Amino acid sequence: MRNNIKLITLMLLFSGLLFTSCQEPSKREAGNTENGNRLTREEVAAAQQTWGDAIVAIGNTYTNNEDYKTIAAKVVDSLYGYDQGTVLFKPTKAAERPFRLTKDEALSYFVTGIIPEDHGFAIQPWSNVRFENAGIILN
Repeated sequence: MRNNIKLITLMLLFSGLLFTSCQEPSKREAGNTENGNRLTREEVAAAQQTWGDAIVAIGNTYTNNEDYKTIAAKVVDSLYGYDQGTVLFKPTKAAERPFRLTKDEALSYFVTGIIPEDHGFAIQPWSNVRFENAGIILN
């Protein structure tokens, strides 16, 4: 399931964010054989919940004066797949540089860093993340 969540999270299109991965469906864990190994709505919902919980955790760690940058790095490593190929990450609050193509750029967006316009999206902090999907395309 953990690999499924990573793959799903990378493939979600929501809130102006686009996560993609070059990982082939055949590399997913066994399961979902009746639907051709496609993602399910439940897996999409689980991936969204995982992402939202991670954003809240980064903010809580920041608020508690703990090592939020390490938590953010673990989140980016586990949910974005920069180690697997190209990731097209388009942060919602980015204007000058609309895409974050490297892990360091993604971390900059979440907790500040190398891009001047980044003010720490995940350290605001958030108390909850809710998704209101207009629809889910399983293709």
